Amino acid sequence: MDNDIYNLYIDNIKQELKSKSLELIFVFKNISLVATVSLRYFKNTSKAHICEIHKGIIKKEERSLAVLKELFRAIVSQTEHHGISKIVLDVRENSKAHKMWKYIGFSEYGKLLDYSRIGDESYAGCFMEIGLNKLKKFTGR
Repeated sequence: MDNDIYNLYIDNIKQELKSKSLELIFVFKNISLVATVSLRYFKNTSKAHICEIHKGIIKKEERSLAVLKELFRAIVSQTEHHGISKIVLDVRENSKAHKMWKYIGFSEYGKLLDYSRIGDESYAGCFMEIGLNKLKKFTGR
């Protein structure tokens, strides 16, 4: 990524954070950052009950069910605070992430056959959703 594109990307994130349409959640173990997720909120009233998991990362050596549940407890807490009842995301079909989302309890509500491309290869993507109450059960709340 060249500097101009990088700067535009960072400026866009800053603007979304300032407008409160994007929120970042961090999970620490001792003083080390082990996981982060960004949540995107819809500003129009007809979709105010929905938020999107935009990007989530767990440090490779920290990937465990305990860290995953801790991250989702934080997501539940924040989404409850905002009055969210449904969480959506999109993911490349059959990826490790796709399998993880299914394990958590997300269900598919749509598919895009040409979701992503690597070189000449095209991959399908799945659109997934979960209700907040179902997510709470996964976290043990």
